[in-house]
Amino acid sequence: MLESDKKSTVHVSDSKKETEEEISIDSNQLKEYVIKYGDLIEDISKLKFSVFEESDCITKDIPFKKIGFCELQMEDKVYLLDNGMWGHFNNRFYNLVEEKMKEINEIIDYNDEYSCQYERDESGEYAGEGGYIEALAGISHMVKLHKRNINTHGTYIEVADIFNRNSKELLAIKRGTGTSMALYSFEQSLLSMQVLSNSNEFKVRDELLKYNDRKKYDDVKKYPNLTKKQLGEIMECKTSCVLWLIDQKVTYVYEGVRNKNFDLLKFNSILLKLKIIDWYSFTKDNGHTPKIYFALDLPLPMDVID
Repeated sequence: MLESDKKSTVHVSDSKKETEEEISIDSNQLKEYVIKYGDLIEDISKLKFSVFEESDCITKDIPFKKIGFCELQMEDKVYLLDNGMWGHFNNRFYNLVEEKMKEINEIIDYNDEYSCQYERDESGEYAGEGGYIEALAGISHMVKLHKRNINTHGTYIEVADIFNRNSKELLAIKRGTGTSMALYSFEQSLLSMQVLSNSNEFKVRDELLKYNDRKKYDDVKKYPNLTKKQLGEIMECKTSCVLWLIDQKVTYVYEGVRNKNFDLLKFNSILLKLKIIDWYSFTKDNGHTPKIYFALDLPLPMDVID
């Protein structure tokens, strides 16, 4: 689930009233749920999911097999479970993916300015990007756009997390290489391009400037003042970037970023590769310049902050 305005629930069939809970569709929460209700779950088909947008149920009682996506490698083939069906791609497809990923490797960049230390967020953790974005926004030529949303028919879209005035680049920032979060960062960039390309329709100028209203949005740190000159630069920007913060959890990615020679082909997920290709192709087809930045994730230890 890539849309941040949607939520999901899960229950065990025949025991909905006793077992229904709101849940994020990720492996850890599902594992905890299955353990909790293990006595009632005879097989995985007993799990039923519903998806909501605000209070409206979009679809209900979806079996696990239909809502899950899985990549499973056996010998030299990668098998995919998607929309309840298993399949695999032929060799020609993999060759095309490899060719395209080699091309996209050419737009990878490493800017030492982005490998900056930052304080953890208010929760004392650093699972999100909030602390990093605040540190980056403290640099004079960086403009914070994080949570400065465009409201279109009840759906909230971020133009970017940061606008770099020196390089004239919009940055969508994500921490880590987990597939779901990485997919979201590329999806955010795609939506941003569509909104900026139709700025009049989405009332981008008014939507961004509304956060300057200190009577309504009085948190200056959260919503710093956006000047009309900055706004003009943002709306004219044609360089869309995804900035990945990489920690040491995935060694082969971390070493590649530290040595500034990471190869996108090393990613195992075919779904992630396809999303990168989709983003890259869409960006170029719509007159924008795509760029991928990798930076080291450097949160300050808690004792340093104290």
